[in-house]
Amino acid sequence: MVSISELRDRPIFICGHPKAGTSLLRAILDSHPQLIVYPEETIFFRRFLPQAQGLDCQEQVQLAEKLLIHIFKWSRANPDPSQVGFPERDYSQISFDAVRATMQRIVESRWQHAGDTLSAAVLAYGQVSGQITRDTQFWIEKSPYNEYFAEQIYSWWPAARCIHILRDPRDNYVSYQRKHVSWSAEFFAANWSRSTCAGMHNQQQFGAPRYLLLRYEDLVQSPDI
Repeated sequence: MVSISELRDRPIFICGHPKAGTSLLRAILDSHPQLIVYPEETIFFRRFLPQAQGLDCQEQVQLAEKLLIHIFKWSRANPDPSQVGFPERDYSQISFDAVRATMQRIVESRWQHAGDTLSAAVLAYGQVSGQITRDTQFWIEKSPYNEYFAEQIYSWWPAARCIHILRDPRDNYVSYQRKHVSWSAEFFAANWSRSTCAGMHNQQQFGAPRYLLLRYEDLVQSPDI
């Protein structure tokens, strides 16, 4: 059995370009009994971390209430202002106050860097929802472009693992353009190339066991592999 103290240092980050299959991968992993999977993107490195610069532990917890665990206020029946754009998401069965209090306790037990705020938020969700069991081995966070922060990830969590999903750029473009119709093929190609090159560099630097590149096409054909 892995303790909460140990579990906070055992993350798996899903990386990759938007609409490359990151949500599908998260859904597949969410069915595994040894994993606690956060149900929404936190955009931790691109949104939370810049705003957390210079904040102390308690100030970061307060920021986490707004940017990390706010989703547990989302309800179809009584939408929270932060729910704009996600009207069908509903986490009203999970107590925001309980998640907040649990996150506070986990942070108070150890806080060394901003990454501990993220792990506390994820593990608080796991505890309150009852999904953390004696079999739980890792926690998972999924946000596109996590690949750009591999250096920070492995600095804070040396035992971390990353899974970077790659999708045929032609299919990826068609899928993403449905959401961002203004994206030109040239703009998309440059963005996709940067993301892919970052993933290839990370695997070369950190090794395949720690940073795995996974093709979307392989995943949908053989999801059990």
